[in-house]
Amino acid sequence: MRQKITIVMISTLCCLCLLEATLHLLGYLPAHVDERKSLMVFTPDSFLAKDDVLGWRLGRGEFEAFSNNIFVSKSTVGPEGSRITSNGTGTPPPKPGKKIYLFGCSFTFGSSVSDSGNYPYYLQALLPDHDVRNMGVPAYSPVQMYLSLKQEVENGNRPDVAVINYGSWQDERAALGLNWLRRFRYWAMENRHVEPRIRYPYGKLDPHGRLLIDYLPEKEWAGDWPLRDRVSMVHMVNSAYDRWFDEKNGPVYRRITLLCCFRIVDFCRRHLIKVAFYGMDAGAKPLLDSLRAAKTPTALASVDVFEPGFNCAPADPAHPNSRAHKIYAEDVFALLRSNGMIDK
Repeated sequence: MRQKITIVMISTLCCLCLLEATLHLLGYLPAHVDERKSLMVFTPDSFLAKDDVLGWRLGRGEFEAFSNNIFVSKSTVGPEGSRITSNGTGTPPPKPGKKIYLFGCSFTFGSSVSDSGNYPYYLQALLPDHDVRNMGVPAYSPVQMYLSLKQEVENGNRPDVAVINYGSWQDERAALGLNWLRRFRYWAMENRHVEPRIRYPYGKLDPHGRLLIDYLPEKEWAGDWPLRDRVSMVHMVNSAYDRWFDEKNGPVYRRITLLCCFRIVDFCRRHLIKVAFYGMDAGAKPLLDSLRAAKTPTALASVDVFEPGFNCAPADPAHPNSRAHKIYAEDVFALLRSNGMIDK
């Protein structure tokens, strides 16, 4: 009997080792290898800093971005904490017209493109008499866009126009979905802005279905399964579970994002700020439809970043290239002009 058990255990172990080797050959790797393949890493480490309200914010200075240890782009963050636009300094032009603040994530910030190749830069060039501010920060969600706008107003920096740049991938971020939290943890560790540990701002629904914005300390983030960082099989199954969980809770995630966007609309109306929403992928359309039904100006991007020729492949196929950013600027310029938000 003992010999049979031993044979079964050895056979099982051999099968598991064979399966692990097969997964490696097919490209399925442990988490610590798989996640680093697509990470964007910024140097120096001061690119991101802890913020008690926003979770993290941009540092000041000049930075370089790398993907797979390959140099991708440089970026310059001005003294006011936003990436510079085409007035060259990140400060308002002489006798500026309206202040136009563009809130968003890495698509708005312009990951993988130069200072002169992102859409806020192009929009500033189209509006030389206005003060266009790039308020995009990598990995932000609509929750942080709302908190950032609120923070600017409280600090005496009220914009005349706020443009909220939304992509459907931000739903997981707003609600702290498992799939997003796993990828974010690796990204945060690589960019070394979790020391001291941050609190992640996110949205949740109360028992009555109303939006609550709360903070989750890093030590309370959902953990990976044991050995996920070392064993391909565990990483693959854990990833499948995370995707299943997030798909199951997708309606809740989308509801949280929508309520957050309506909170932004209400905040802007109370502070006499004109607001518009720009959808950066096809998945943004349902949210834009709901906002448009509530008389809020919206527009959907006229370019798909995942189509060949519009992203930064091969170094970074997940982000728009300068060609796409130029189209974004033209779309948003048309959105603002058609709704009387800019001086003609």
